[in-house]
Amino acid sequence: MCTQDGSRKRTMGGGDLDSTLGLWDRQRRSVQSKPLSESNRRAFSVLAACGPIEWANTRVLQRSTAHCRRLFGISRTPHKTKSRLGQIGLHGYGTRLLNSQTSYRAPAGALQTAQSQNVKSSDYNSADMRRESHIIERLRLWQEQHQFDPVEMFAELPDSGKPGEVQNLLTRSSVGDHLIDANATFSDDDLNSMKTFYDGQLMDSGSHRPFLQRGDLIELVGGNGNQQPTLAIFIREFETQSQFYTMQGRWVHRLPRTIQFSVPGFLDRTSVDELLPYLPLKEVSEELADRLHSFDSSVPREVGSSIIRKMLDFWNASDLAYRKHATQLDNVHDLMAHESEARFVALSEVATKVFGSLPKGHSRPYPILFAVHRALMQKDYGFTVDRRNHRITRVFEVRPKREIRLITKVRDWIRDYQETVVASANRSEASSPSSRPQRASPIVDFVNKARSLIIESRRTRTSPLSSGLGPSLVKLDPQTTEACSLFQAVHCVAFSEADKCIIRFLEAWACYRIFSLYSVMNSLGSMVLRAIGLYEDRQLDQGTCWLFLQEIGVLAPWENRTVFNTQLALPGHAISAELDDIHRKTIEPETRLSLRDLKDTMQDFRHDWGDLEVFCIDDEDAKEIDDGISVQRVAGSPSENWVHVHVANPSAFIDPDHFISSYAAHLTQTIYLPERTYTMLPKSWTQARLSLAPHRPVLTFSARINGEGGILENKVTSGIIRNVTYLTPSTVKQHLAEQLSSEVMTVITVGGQMPKSRKRDLQSNLSKAQIEKLQLLQSIGNKRSQVRTRRGANEFDTPSPDLSVYGGLYGMPIRLPSHGRSRFYEGDPVIQLRSKPWDPTVRFTEPTTSFVRNLMILAGEVAAQWCEERNLPVIYRCTVQNPDLPDPTAFLRDHLWPSQDQYGNSPFSIGFQYINLIGRAKASTAPLPHMALGVKSYTKVTSPLRRYSDLVVHWQIEAALRQEACTGASQFKIHDHSYFPFSKARLDSLIPGIESRERLVRAAESSSNEHWVAQLLLRALYFKEATLPEKFELFVWTKGNPAYGNVVAGMIKGLAIQVNMAPSALTETTGVDIGDWWEVKLGRVDVYSRKISVEPIRLIKKAEGSVGKVAALSLGRLRA
Repeated sequence: MCTQDGSRKRTMGGGDLDSTLGLWDRQRRSVQSKPLSESNRRAFSVLAACGPIEWANTRVLQRSTAHCRRLFGISRTPHKTKSRLGQIGLHGYGTRLLNSQTSYRAPAGALQTAQSQNVKSSDYNSADMRRESHIIERLRLWQEQHQFDPVEMFAELPDSGKPGEVQNLLTRSSVGDHLIDANATFSDDDLNSMKTFYDGQLMDSGSHRPFLQRGDLIELVGGNGNQQPTLAIFIREFETQSQFYTMQGRWVHRLPRTIQFSVPGFLDRTSVDELLPYLPLKEVSEELADRLHSFDSSVPREVGSSIIRKMLDFWNASDLAYRKHATQLDNVHDLMAHESEARFVALSEVATKVFGSLPKGHSRPYPILFAVHRALMQKDYGFTVDRRNHRITRVFEVRPKREIRLITKVRDWIRDYQETVVASANRSEASSPSSRPQRASPIVDFVNKARSLIIESRRTRTSPLSSGLGPSLVKLDPQTTEACSLFQAVHCVAFSEADKCIIRFLEAWACYRIFSLYSVMNSLGSMVLRAIGLYEDRQLDQGTCWLFLQEIGVLAPWENRTVFNTQLALPGHAISAELDDIHRKTIEPETRLSLRDLKDTMQDFRHDWGDLEVFCIDDEDAKEIDDGISVQRVAGSPSENWVHVHVANPSAFIDPDHFISSYAAHLTQTIYLPERTYTMLPKSWTQARLSLAPHRPVLTFSARINGEGGILENKVTSGIIRNVTYLTPSTVKQHLAEQLSSEVMTVITVGGQMPKSRKRDLQSNLSKAQIEKLQLLQSIGNKRSQVRTRRGANEFDTPSPDLSVYGGLYGMPIRLPSHGRSRFYEGDPVIQLRSKPWDPTVRFTEPTTSFVRNLMILAGEVAAQWCEERNLPVIYRCTVQNPDLPDPTAFLRDHLWPSQDQYGNSPFSIGFQYINLIGRAKASTAPLPHMALGVKSYTKVTSPLRRYSDLVVHWQIEAALRQEACTGASQFKIHDHSYFPFSKARLDSLIPGIESRERLVRAAESSSNEHWVAQLLLRALYFKEATLPEKFELFVWTKGNPAYGNVVAGMIKGLAIQVNMAPSALTETTGVDIGDWWEVKLGRVDVYSRKISVEPIRLIKKAEGSVGKVAALSLGRLRA
């Protein structure tokens, strides 16, 4: 704390002992006298749970870092150093720093380092240490006198929070055999994924194999920052668990998706076989998962010893590399970070920067890479990763230096505020512990301003307990607002420069979520919320901080948290200045003019399709039409037909090195959120010049098909279409279906009426000739489906609702967080949910309109065959089978085929088991089979306006077409790739980033739907803006995890939304199984976490055998 003359006084000095002890005792009594919330525990757990001795040792520990570095040859923060000392505890560690005569076990190599540096125990016998030792002794006497028992006081606190919540890491460390998975609890917002670099440098050391194989070395990480990671060997994969053998000689089952580091092929598969007879042959119960298990005593001692030795050798090599470069690794953020922009760097790039050139060879760099990986993953902030894809991509996001300085500054403000609270409490024993200090402070000024803003906000908007901010009491007519909008902003109080810093700190915590789960920054954010004094009935966590930022007018009341994902980096959201600059260029008027002047590189090679009618079948509100289909009969062969798939052709107008191409490479694909669409290519340009319409350029993929659906010939042609007919799927279904479906659509709307979308020039009445053409295309498409089904094709989609958000005539404009002054909103957008009925145990494909999808797959087949014949380097799509799983051929013959109906549909459970056997879909430069589609080779080419990988394939194909036109002959088996925009090596480097980005976008779209579902149900349930059924039917697809309260997940019938059901006396009596049907009612809606909770009413029916259970597991895994 600071004295009046500005000098800093020792907090633990002798004169402060009474105030320290008084504050500790008051807080302890305060905690005991009221319910203990998660945030209270995070803020005062060390103070209240450990007792005054532990707390004093913590203060000593903070000032003893320099001594610790000299003793152990490392440079780490105190709590990290504690972790490396084997979790001996704050008390034990602090005492050993004060009294160096106590013996203890240091990490490997630490004592040697200390001896080599001639560190003596006498170095720690300074006067300051002796004074603090005296204080410790006095506190010990006080603790004995008052018989303080921290274990009893916090006996009922769980070791880990609910999924996504900050953990109880200060009062308890994870010890023993339980490896609670930190990554599993972080699944809520692990949308984080790496951007595609503009230079395409995404390749890193190691294999990009999407699954682990027997013998792979992996890192296992426990649930908190104090738990040392360990090494393990992957053994095998089960339905939902994977089996590992650790370097401690113990085995464990856990989820494979949580692995962040692996060394492919570390051991030969046969060298692991000796373990198999002694390991479980199936999944273990959820109570036994994530726990280390020892072999039975009857197992020979030598079993696994060679495997353990190799893992220990790897660990020691990595540890040695770490210790030799400890200083550089501790300062690695300064080495890699940009001043003002976030950077994305590969692990090998960081290793090269720290270690210099990496050793050559298959396995030699891996210990170094692991050392760097551990160093970066242990940082509280500064480095973030996409946990879904990081094992494959090994890419880190490096936060800018400017941001880290701001965080550090605000952190110091909050700590100064804490010390001032201590001093204030000491001056007035009778005052409340939450009394606000009177001394000038940025935190005090911000708290006072924020409190008045919250009170003002609550006059027009309220918030149900544990949920988001409710709708405005003021309703607007869009006809009366200046912007024809359903809402308008009202500005209030200006924020000071200090206010802006604190707001950005809180945004880093709650919006961008750049702090790790176990970072001390979580408690600092909670302290600010506690100082406000208006959230006593809530947990002071990130969700409450999000609500706080809305209530002070920084965030819009309906803001979607997905747009703050720094690695998603949506344009226009001030996440990347470089990206935003490119985005501005794409919408500026002068850029639009320059785009019109772009040259058609295929102009001299285009075929005029003349009067050939092209059918474009898409939703009525579709703005960009990527593809159309047409058919021509083969003269003299009544059973043969040419089928043409005409695709928009942007690749002929923009160069791969154009800034628009760089922008498309980052987005990877058009991103569809309910509130707005982020187009991959400039909307004004694509709609005006490239979206399919009469007299527009196309790239056409053609196949000559026989009567049985076989491909006899393929062609790829640049051309121009003239005769275009626009249809909707419903129009096609109306004219082709033998019997119209009677299914009823569920529609829920809040906030008013959803206006009808502007329709394109759609045709609803078809001539007899047009119907005959569509019938022929339908017949060909269905026959192609039958051919693929005989090859093992098996396709299905999980149900999901259609969400629409309407904000007015000009949609939902991007509104950045308001840092200059508070910004409140009057009015709210309209939200609508539309959902079709579904049966989770049956997978059914609509035969009337599915022919369009079948013909799009045909276009991908044609493109892949054409490219393979010419040896073109392109991005193929395939499935890669896991060799540890059984051959799917037998399952296909014995189970899948016998279960299929006339349209190729099979029960969901059987279909998913087959999909699990054939392997995961993957991008590759090799033309491998895609078993899920039932094709020999496949590439995506039908959506170049909204998918970057399609655009890349188009560029490669057009380069080949131009070369063939110049030489006058087809260039079969081309070996000279010099005239292609992308070499095979460059495509190999691009593929990991494209794949991870595609997964990220899918997750972002899904989470955005969940956000708007939560917003809709919030307004319907709590504010009665729509009528909801009192009861729903829930299909259970995952069983609860005991570590997180046995909460089960499932899907609501009729709404197709995922919900959680907590255990109750009813569920404990009847039991809950995967595949059960329950009658439930809506309970809690949490907008921040996007979680909907339901309460059980009664059990409708138990799961019917394995079919229901497998169907439920299938849905759960697909949704995950």
